[in-house]
Amino acid sequence: MTLRRTAPLALALCLALAGAACKKKEKGACSGSLSGAVTGSFTCKATSRQRSSGAVQVSITPLHLPENVTAFMPGDIEIPGPVRKQAYPFASLGSVTTLLTTTDHKTFLVKKGKKDEPKGELTLAVEKLEAGDDPHAPMRVSGTLKARLVAAPGAEGEVQVELRF
Repeated sequence: MTLRRTAPLALALCLALAGAACKKKEKGACSGSLSGAVTGSFTCKATSRQRSSGAVQVSITPLHLPENVTAFMPGDIEIPGPVRKQAYPFASLGSVTTLLTTTDHKTFLVKKGKKDEPKGELTLAVEKLEAGDDPHAPMRVSGTLKARLVAAPGAEGEVQVELRF
């Protein structure tokens, strides 16, 4: 069964049960919206890990996509250390990748890396930092992400992404 088929079933089951387990927010759970050339809402999961350099890598993966989206990576972002509770504009972030592909094969992206020419715009606001339960556990980071994805060749317009993780 595909994720698109199972997500509505899981939601229906959760609403039917309406128990405490359904109301409790899963660690790393996030949700967001798309506007502009592509619209819709999505759910996601955020994970983070601290690198030996002190930087933190935040990876946001989709759980449920809008119907007009075939592939989406909301964010794979490196925050240079030491990480603090603050807003990180695009210029202050290390590497950044956000990618969205529609059902009609149009691609939109934000990209920044050592060898890449920056494309698009992204701001990450860190609102909460928690160390893992032990030295080997991942650091928990939560906050908001706002991105402006630009069109790759063959696509037109821009897509705005807003999410809370």
